[in-house]
Amino acid sequence: MSKTVDEVLADARQLSEKDRAAIAEALLAELDGPVEEGVEEAWAAEAERRLEAYDKGELDTMSIEEVKEAIRARKRT
Repeated sequence: MSKTVDEVLADARQLSEKDRAAIAEALLAELDGPVEEGVEEAWAAEAERRLEAYDKGELDTMSIEEVKEAIRARKRT
């Protein structure tokens, strides 16, 4: 006998937040399909490149207050 979606959700809600997040991540990964070869490596290399640029002071940065204000300004337009 298979469970209904409502039953599965009710069971899942009894789990810890960490376990619910793991289930959600696994389900979303299945919907996304397989990761193309080299994508993970490319993202890791990009992250390293950005961190290096940040460490060298080559990136423009914003405080969280500036980010929030920029978001508010976009919402007003």
